[in-house]
Amino acid sequence: LAKLAQNGLPPAAGDIERRYCYVGMSVALQKNLTQALDLHANEVLVTKLAHWPVGEGEHSLRRLHAEYKQKLVDVRGRAWALFRDWFFDNPVHALRECDGDRCEFWRFKFPVRRVRACQVLVEWAVRTFPPKAHCPLVVASFGAGLLFQDFCTTQMLLDAGFRHIRLALVDTAYRPWKERYLKRDATCRAYVVPASMLEPEVLAPDPVAVAVGDTEETIANAAASACNNAISFVLYNEALHQFVQWFSCVPDADVQVLVYDSVEAYAADCQMAPDEMEAMVCSAMDYKDNETLLEEAVNQMMTSCLGPHGFGVKLVTKPNESVPGVYVVDRQLRELYHEQLPNS
Repeated sequence: LAKLAQNGLPPAAGDIERRYCYVGMSVALQKNLTQALDLHANEVLVTKLAHWPVGEGEHSLRRLHAEYKQKLVDVRGRAWALFRDWFFDNPVHALRECDGDRCEFWRFKFPVRRVRACQVLVEWAVRTFPPKAHCPLVVASFGAGLLFQDFCTTQMLLDAGFRHIRLALVDTAYRPWKERYLKRDATCRAYVVPASMLEPEVLAPDPVAVAVGDTEETIANAAASACNNAISFVLYNEALHQFVQWFSCVPDADVQVLVYDSVEAYAADCQMAPDEMEAMVCSAMDYKDNETLLEEAVNQMMTSCLGPHGFGVKLVTKPNESVPGVYVVDRQLRELYHEQLPNS
């Protein structure tokens, strides 16, 4: 990262660590900086909707402005300095992954685990599908989320010699993002732009429909939910935009990004165009939803979306096991390789 230029010029020596050593979630894992990211998204919305007419959605808009004022008070100290000074100069600051000490793959507590899983994936990819100048490596990712894990994996594949990569990023969290973009353009191709450049009608929180008999608490909860959804859209939009922009700037590389909001949607494309869409590599890194292991959904994706010679890589702590492992399987879910990870 230190080799990257900013505005066409190399960063000053004293700024290299300051601007680029903290990538994605490595800083944002800190609670106060996570609050700063949330405040930044709220600020984008408040700014863009400053002149938005107050109508039936007034409860949501009032809640949005009230939350913004409160967050300005709450986000203090080092988070505030980083937020205003240099943190958002980081070109991939919106990328994140699991964010707490309860996560078995938290990089601050277990620095080796995710890195080793990426290494296994790249080693198998190079051995099974040696890089070719004219053929894309199709990589599917289950639970891609805010994309920091896929950022690391994609960068390692590029470093290994793959210059054409087609990414299929699958996460149900992308559905609200997709639906809002469809308001702009009903085609399947979306040109992701920063939230600050989107139209107010795309960003505005959904209006609260008040029915006869609704209590103030019910209305307040609905308004809070609408605001949270609008902020979540900004966070996912910024992550997708920064992810796409980063890899579009890699010299002599072609990284295509396809976004799906369900395994079924991706599987449908695989059935329609198997030669182009079936995954050569299917990645499932840390596929827990809170305490629920999404094994069934991961297995469905690997059996329905992997090509005949493709393989899947799982990073998971299986039930009744205390130490996580990396598992490589084929599309019949037969285990091809297994490596227990260190407890560090």
